[in-house]
Amino acid sequence: QASNPNMVRPESVLPFEINADGATQKFRNWLRSRWLAPGALKKMAQLAKIDGVYEPFFTYDAQADSDWAGEAGHYYYTTVRRGNQTVQQRQVRWEHRSGRHSQFYNDVLICASTGLPERIVTKAYPFHLNALVTYDPRFLAGFLAEEYSLDPKAGWEKAKAQVVDSERKECSKALDGDTQRGLRVNTRLGAITWKHMLLPLYVAAYMYGAKTYRFVVNGQTGEVQGEAPISWIKVGAIVGVIVAVVAATKLLNLW
Repeated sequence: QASNPNMVRPESVLPFEINADGATQKFRNWLRSRWLAPGALKKMAQLAKIDGVYEPFFTYDAQADSDWAGEAGHYYYTTVRRGNQTVQQRQVRWEHRSGRHSQFYNDVLICASTGLPERIVTKAYPFHLNALVTYDPRFLAGFLAEEYSLDPKAGWEKAKAQVVDSERKECSKALDGDTQRGLRVNTRLGAITWKHMLLPLYVAAYMYGAKTYRFVVNGQTGEVQGEAPISWIKVGAIVGVIVAVVAATKLLNLW
C-alpha cells in the first residue's frame, strides 16, 4: 500500500535471482579484490545487516533527432628547415562538415531513490530488463520495497541529459577527423514515454575502524559496487615504484 495515494504504481518488477547468503559471499569476494585497501580489511570489516530491497527506477524512451555542424581537422606534415636540420612539422587542414543523426533511445534507466548513492548504484548496472515481469505484490514477499522519492519529471531531466550527451558523442563521431573544433549540435526529442519499475538490490554497509562504508549488490547479476578505505602506505609504495622506474629510464637514456 503506497503511503502517498498520488504515487504511480509500479508497472513491472525484476525478481531477485541471488539470495542474501549469495550476496554476502559476493561482498566478501569484492573485499578481497580491493588491492589498494588496508591488508586487514577483509578480516576486520564488520558487515551490518544486508537487506534485499526492491528499489524504484524509472525508464524513459525518446526519439532523438540531431542536426550537427562543425569543422574536422586532418593532420598533414610539411618539411621545414631549422638551422642545419630539416624536421617534419604538423599542420591541420580544416574541413567544414554538417549532417543529421537520429536514434531511438529505449529504457534509459534512472534510479528513483534519492537515498541511494547514485555514483555507486549506476556502477552496479546493467540490469537485464528483458527479464521484467508484470508487477505483482507477491514478488515482494520477504523483501523490503521502497517508494520513489525522485519526481518523474526530475527523472526525465536526468534521462534527457544522458540522451543529449549521447547525441553529442554520436555527432562527434560522424564529424570525424584527427581533431575537431566548433561542433554544434541541436537535438530535438519526441515520442517520450516513461515506466515505473522495481529492481532488485541488496543494500548494506560495513564498519572499518570508526567509519561506515556503503555498498550495493545487484540482486540479478551479483555485481558489487561500493566504498572501501584506501591504504595510503600502498599508494605511496606504488608512487615510489613509478618514480624509480621513471628515474631509471632517464638514466638509461642518458647512457
